[in-house]
Amino acid sequence: MDDSKHRTVLIAAFEGWNDAGQAASGAIRHLLKALEVESRQVDRISCSPFFDYQFTRPMMCTVDGRRQIMWPQVTFSSIDLSPSLTLLTELGPEPNFQWMEFAQKSLRIADAYEVDEIITLGSMFNDVPHTRPLPVSQVDSHAVLDPDDAYNGPVGIPSIINFTAAEQGYKTLSMWVSIPQYVGADDCPFGVQTLIDALGAHLGVDLPQGDLPFRTRQWKASADALVSYNDDLNHYVKQLEEDQDQESMEDAMGVQGDYIPQKVTNQLIDETEAFLSSLNGEGKGQDGRDPMPDGPSEGE
Repeated sequence: MDDSKHRTVLIAAFEGWNDAGQAASGAIRHLLKALEVESRQVDRISCSPFFDYQFTRPMMCTVDGRRQIMWPQVTFSSIDLSPSLTLLTELGPEPNFQWMEFAQKSLRIADAYEVDEIITLGSMFNDVPHTRPLPVSQVDSHAVLDPDDAYNGPVGIPSIINFTAAEQGYKTLSMWVSIPQYVGADDCPFGVQTLIDALGAHLGVDLPQGDLPFRTRQWKASADALVSYNDDLNHYVKQLEEDQDQESMEDAMGVQGDYIPQKVTNQLIDETEAFLSSLNGEGKGQDGRDPMPDGPSEGE
């Protein structure tokens, strides 16, 4: 990374459909809490045109002894992570209406803060075991996707923002973590930690872990207990482990679906030929032919 050039990166996450286990929104909340000294709220989107209040209700709260109504809103905070890197975070409920207008408002704020890159976070329930690293899917705006592997289906506001931003020339990245579906809808600190690690690796910085490792260990212990008391669930998790281990091995070998790279094919051919050669060398006569089977000798 060229430290002489300052970067500003927008990281956005939204509560709701895109936020299984609250891992995506939890990642931004973790950053804001861990970097509280360096962060400040700088902007917001008033949500009255964007929200169905029967779905995302206003909240009553008491502040300094006085009752107030807190209306749904999306807030932007700036975090000066280093002299060469600023994070602009976008956090709030997923809007119900006028997604294109909402995306344009988000991008106007990104433009005002001279954002260089936009990263949207998401989390989804999936068939993955809690005993293995949680998979993270990352797709950038310049990726050429295989039609057979690319996702086709419903999308949320993170995808709309990514797509709109890429059309306007922004560098974008979509980052989704898979959460074990059998653990329920409670907070998943393991998913938060996985996204924080992936973000840090992408940005080239060490993001603070805080109490995430401790909370992740507690979460895993709770999941272990859940599985241990249910034989069917235990069998299901073991099958998921086998499937993921197999996929990891294939990824390490470069195997993709039914396609096997030529290097792997050649290796398999060499090993097969060596095995057959070893068989040809066992139990053969000096002329390389099988000896006569045991039987009655001549004259018997």
